[in-house]
Amino acid sequence: MDDAGTLGLPAGLPSDSFNALTPSFDVGEVGVTDGASLVSSTSHIVRWANREMTRAESEHVSRWREQAAECYRFRDNHQLSKEDEAILRAARRPDTAINEVQKFIKFASGIERRTPTALIFMSRNAEDQQSAGKGELITKLAEWFCDQSMATYWRSMAFEDKLVTGMGWVDIGVSRATDAAGLPRYKRIEGKQMLWPETDSINLDGVKWLARESFMDVEEAIHKWSDQAIFLRTAAGGAVNEDQFPDFGYGAKRPIPYVVPWIMTAPLNRSSGGASTSKPGKVPICEFQFYQDDLGYYFFDPIERDDTWLSLSEYRKYQARLLKLGAGRIKDFDKQNKRIYKRMFLLQRRIMLDAPTALPTNDNYPGFTFNCMTGTWDQEDHVFYGIMRVMMSPQKYANAFFRQVLEVMGSATKGGYLAETGAITPAHKKDIEETGARAGSVNMVQPGAISGGKITPKPIPQIPAGSMEVLGFCLDTIEKVAGLSTSMLGTDQGNVPGVSLRRRLTSGMVILAAEFDSLSWFRKREGEIIYSFTKLMADERWVRVGGPDDSMFVQLAKEPFALRYDVVLDENDQDPNLRQWYADSLIQLAPILIRTGNFLPDMLDYVPLPVKFRQKLKQQMAQQEQQKMQMAMQGANVGGRGKPRSPAEAQAQLQLTQAKVGEHMARAQKTMVEAKLMPQASNRDNAKAMTEMLLNIFQAQHDKNLAGMKAWETAAKAFGPQRGTQQ
Repeated sequence: MDDAGTLGLPAGLPSDSFNALTPSFDVGEVGVTDGASLVSSTSHIVRWANREMTRAESEHVSRWREQAAECYRFRDNHQLSKEDEAILRAARRPDTAINEVQKFIKFASGIERRTPTALIFMSRNAEDQQSAGKGELITKLAEWFCDQSMATYWRSMAFEDKLVTGMGWVDIGVSRATDAAGLPRYKRIEGKQMLWPETDSINLDGVKWLARESFMDVEEAIHKWSDQAIFLRTAAGGAVNEDQFPDFGYGAKRPIPYVVPWIMTAPLNRSSGGASTSKPGKVPICEFQFYQDDLGYYFFDPIERDDTWLSLSEYRKYQARLLKLGAGRIKDFDKQNKRIYKRMFLLQRRIMLDAPTALPTNDNYPGFTFNCMTGTWDQEDHVFYGIMRVMMSPQKYANAFFRQVLEVMGSATKGGYLAETGAITPAHKKDIEETGARAGSVNMVQPGAISGGKITPKPIPQIPAGSMEVLGFCLDTIEKVAGLSTSMLGTDQGNVPGVSLRRRLTSGMVILAAEFDSLSWFRKREGEIIYSFTKLMADERWVRVGGPDDSMFVQLAKEPFALRYDVVLDENDQDPNLRQWYADSLIQLAPILIRTGNFLPDMLDYVPLPVKFRQKLKQQMAQQEQQKMQMAMQGANVGGRGKPRSPAEAQAQLQLTQAKVGEHMARAQKTMVEAKLMPQASNRDNAKAMTEMLLNIFQAQHDKNLAGMKAWETAAKAFGPQRGTQQ
């Protein structure tokens, strides 16, 4: 028995010597293969995670995956099951299917694509202009994050996933694969990769854990977790001659698992249920995110001058550090729990590749990096579903009757004649076959064949009227059950009044309101996750924000992230028809607003013009306002009709007016002197009348000049300091 190993197994298999070399692996539990320092603290987390994922997958997750697969096939025009399609093709029967439901999915998805809402980070101190400016900077940085990661594109794909299957997923983070400093990462996740606990909360709000299980190249996994290379190579699927450990159990077609002392196990390239999950050169990696309530201290930091929470171990270390610095003991503290979000990576759901690490979170949003949007909750199956599911049944029946019509028409006669033997000769038959359908042709038959009724045309097949009526009913039912109509898509060819058409559009958008509510919630959570990772990347680098017309370079510093912000969505309506109505109304009011000086440059955002053209108009309006301000400050005319006066012309007019006033005063004094030489009795009344006349002329001219000066001062105040501040 020299060639025998432990427990009678062949020599060379894992034996007592293996356990002697790695005592930390001998824990008596399947799947707990942490380091010696982590076994006691994390083994229960692995068992709990495995138990939660196994229960979820066997219940609601598997039901949702079956439903999602059917919905995707239906959307992609595979509207028959593979079995039914094979039967129809074997019997040479039509398997054609029409797709009426896809256009409604694309319509609802198109609304989200064409009318995106913007995230705005508003400072909680609205009166502080400096904090408001930092909020605008954070908003621009969030737009930069989305532009760099193509978030708009991936978000639209996730929204379409939700419309089809009831759930849409994305993963937000930072990628350091190509840049060590980190680049924004925003990716859509296939729903079949996700695992989640059962809940009916919108967007899975409040769940304790989320998990994603996907395949990774084995060499990439070994490069990332080099300490676990032995298990990664063993778990890799592929041919026997690949660089991996031999598959002793089921992989070698043996009836029982192989035995290691104290441990009964199965090959790592098999799941816990025994089904094969291997792919050539790939290993299944599960990213498990969860939260724990850690005990710690909430205290006032004497150095940072702010309230801070630290775990028990971190609090003790920090207090010892303060004593060494001579800052004294912390006196104001409170012992309390805090929810900490963590993640860990598992191999085959039972081997921990590294210890759980805390997710990069902030006070605004401590949560998962997986973001989900959900559809309608099915109370019976305990899954979410999209609008595709309610349209599938009428579409299936419509396809069934459509195939029935095709089959009836295909199996019926296609025209021709029925002739008795002797009614036509072989030459006549050939002539009828070749020229019978030709216009103006004359075909000969035997004498007495026609009068004797020996030749009869084959009856032309008729389409079953009932089938066509039911087919039309099923197609109409698709619109009724979904609440969407072709008039919303702009394809209604009927003469529909404008009031009725707008009413249909409004009712259709009300039907989709719940879908966009979950999208709004999703966008707010997205903004909070982006805020967390943008704060993580704040390393004083310079980034370019804005579009091609309003771009600028800003520094990605940590200072703006020291404040707290509220994430809100702008007030743009989701309905493109309402946006068009706003544009039409604004175009009608624009002439009045421009004449009265109440047209604001931001109103151009609601006008359906190219972005570059709108930016040029805004710049032109700003330049004109600045010119008016400068003219008003110099005393020039800034309004009214006619050609505007320059400052030199205004000064010359003022001097001319003053000269005329002086001339009138001189004439008045001369008249009064001459009046004294005349007899007082005869000239008193004339002098008084002339003096009053001159005074009236002077007063009128003075009032006119004073009114002009006040008008200039008012224009300078209105267009000067105020507009200057805005500029």
